[in-house]
Amino acid sequence: MTDRKTGQLNNVMDSVHPEDLLEFLFENDIISLSGVQEQIAEMNLEKFIRETHSHKIWKGKDGRWRTYIPDDGASKKRRMVVKSSKKKLLDFLVEFQKEQEFQEALAFRIEVPEFSSFNTVREIYPIWLEHKRLMVAETTIPRIEADWMKYYEHNPLVDMPIGSLNKILLESWVMHLIRDNEMTKKTFYNVSLIMRQIFQYAYDAEIIEKNPFDRVKKDLGKFFRKVRKPADETQVYLDEEIAALEKLIWADFAVEGRKVYRLAPLAVLFQLYTGMRVSEVCAVKYEDVLPDGKLYIQRMLVRDTGQIRERTKGYAGERIIYLPEKAKQIIQATRDFRKEHGITCEEFIFSTTEVPFPESVINDYLERYCSRLDIPYRSSHKLRKTAVSSMVNAGISLNAVREFAGHVDETTTLRYYTFDRENEAIRNEQIEKALSFGSDRPVFEKV
Repeated sequence: MTDRKTGQLNNVMDSVHPEDLLEFLFENDIISLSGVQEQIAEMNLEKFIRETHSHKIWKGKDGRWRTYIPDDGASKKRRMVVKSSKKKLLDFLVEFQKEQEFQEALAFRIEVPEFSSFNTVREIYPIWLEHKRLMVAETTIPRIEADWMKYYEHNPLVDMPIGSLNKILLESWVMHLIRDNEMTKKTFYNVSLIMRQIFQYAYDAEIIEKNPFDRVKKDLGKFFRKVRKPADETQVYLDEEIAALEKLIWADFAVEGRKVYRLAPLAVLFQLYTGMRVSEVCAVKYEDVLPDGKLYIQRMLVRDTGQIRERTKGYAGERIIYLPEKAKQIIQATRDFRKEHGITCEEFIFSTTEVPFPESVINDYLERYCSRLDIPYRSSHKLRKTAVSSMVNAGISLNAVREFAGHVDETTTLRYYTFDRENEAIRNEQIEKALSFGSDRPVFEKV
């Protein structure tokens, strides 16, 4: 820049509007439009690299620019890239990122079947099942496969052209399915899922023009086998049983050196105090304990694979719950135990290693404690039912209990998780008191 231009620039810097200043710079060839565009492009390029590239970019003593990129074939799963300029290195990284995204797209590409070649329920079943596998937990698939083998595999209906299966044929199949197998409503719903969803899949894939299953009789209540709600005492633990369990578990936890899963006894009580699913208890971490003392339940242990899934069961499973004082005491006891025994693994609350213990462990300990106390064993799921029933019995609103338990609707909470936890003598006493209207005198007296 010449001295004259520099002087002109200094004279106008304090008084000129930024847009006028930019125009002045262009007109006097102090900067060029192409140069500004190049700088903007490079800034955008660097921003893109920062968002997509995880390794450091640096300039070496030889003036060349370096970074690392992922390479599964290398010993450290990475390799160094060297370019003569920063611009060339950034351009290389952009092309590398595009190639990575392309390969990922190929890996997840779904082969679209030629639907015209599928004519029967049996032929559509495997492609529907693969589609279903993408949307449900892996543990659901074996149940579907078992239902197929039991109820569909040898049924001639699945080998008829799907377009020939009208409302009458499907309704007849439904009635025979229910009556011949004496099905409950829940069993029928699970078993018929295959046929219902295959027809919907065939309709969505334009294999059939209409879905006749939509017109099948819906009012089937009178045909289902009636199921009595199980007896209360088989579904929940009573107060005196819980008091005995608490005493025994804390005493057993205090005994040193006998347990493979050292913190598992406390996990039994923690499930009781929080009403969590056993899969959620196994996966709970210290980071889930919020500053306000509440607990964020957001993941679960998958029973069949032992993997952690970063979501819980059902659409309403993820939730924040109040932590009762006894649950907080348990968490503190696990912290004290780690400190006392020099355990550095501090991720999962009830595991002393870097992986959670299997959910069967909680049931094993619970069964052992019930045996020692000579009380009826109910599974760890009954601890969850005990917690939910206790809240309902205490008068907490059903909707609040539903949210606490992570249920989608109140019907589930009321039908499957609400039981009377009082023994028969106390229950009879409560009934007597509730129905003793007015004075203690009989309603009728002899004159």
